[in-house]
Amino acid sequence: MAGTLIREYLETLKDMCADSLKTIGDLDPMLLTKSKRRCEVCLAGYPDPAVYTPQILAKLIQDYAQAVLDYTYHEECQLVDEGFPESNGRERIHQIFCSFDKVTELSRRCLPEKEVTDVLGSELNECLVWRRGALLYMYCKTVKDDAERTEQIDANFMQMLHDGINQLKLILPSPQSPPPSGDGEEVPKKDDTLQLINMGILNDTLVLGMGKGLTFDPVTFYLDSFCWYPE
Repeated sequence: MAGTLIREYLETLKDMCADSLKTIGDLDPMLLTKSKRRCEVCLAGYPDPAVYTPQILAKLIQDYAQAVLDYTYHEECQLVDEGFPESNGRERIHQIFCSFDKVTELSRRCLPEKEVTDVLGSELNECLVWRRGALLYMYCKTVKDDAERTEQIDANFMQMLHDGINQLKLILPSPQSPPPSGDGEEVPKKDDTLQLINMGILNDTLVLGMGKGLTFDPVTFYLDSFCWYPE
């Protein structure tokens, strides 16, 4: 039964948040607490899975996705702060992506007649895609900028970079074409670097956080820092 299944997912995530809250020490508990509370509200607000309608199922899947995003963002922040440790950085990234996959899995099992994007809505769907791409990019950028970790730049690393860039490009807006000048003359292309500076965007972390609103492809722009990235 779909209702029972989604409650199992919510219970599991709630318990994961509770376990993490016991071990975070002095770290900010806000995201974990928020995720745990969202699960609790869903479970208490809809106690009888036998009466779940497709609309209720869709709402609970969306709430579960939000809770997953909060839960995993806590871990993502720790990974960035720790510089993606050599010992377990890739494994922790994989675990985060497994959490994202559970959202897709839940949607397909509970509402198989609907596309996942239709169940989640465009905003949640784009957020999941963006978070994958941004995390992979930041991992690769961190390793690439560390001269002592060059041995980690292997085939798996290159695949992670390729996957991250492709994820980011999935949700980037198409570059805007400059309006015709009207006199047959070509309109000068606005300098990409100047555009970033004027907008107060001085590094890739800011542009990945911003994501949209630029008149050029910021991901391709930042590939300049990966001069060995294969097309």
